[in-house]
Amino acid sequence: ALASTAAVLERQTVRGSIRRSRALVKGAWWRTFGLLLLITIVVQLLGQVLAVPFSVLQFGSAYVVGGGDTINPFGLVPLLFQGLGAIVVSALTWPFSAAATALVYVDRRIRREGLDIELARAAGVSTGTATGAPTAP
Repeated sequence: ALASTAAVLERQTVRGSIRRSRALVKGAWWRTFGLLLLITIVVQLLGQVLAVPFSVLQFGSAYVVGGGDTINPFGLVPLLFQGLGAIVVSALTWPFSAAATALVYVDRRIRREGLDIELARAAGVSTGTATGAPTAP
């Protein structure tokens, strides 16, 4: 599930990224599956909502192209609206899906490997308080 993200963020090979994904998801398969399923559902709903105006334009233009008394869904103008709608919806939903999957990847690294502590050290923040809250050096 996280192989493509591991391949991009860690510059892994295909096999290496699949192994990395398996290692990150091990012990939290259902949680990761649930998050990715929720992301997919949200993206699909968002895509359907964004596609409504283009569907209305497509249907309206099919009616106009058909002469006003019939509907011709195979005319050029309705197909143009359909293609434009697909491009706009994809341009808005794919980045959201990729960013959400990357957040799941970072979450798995934080929970499995303590990435948050490593990042805090790299930023020069000490985590030595009794409450565990970061403090400035």
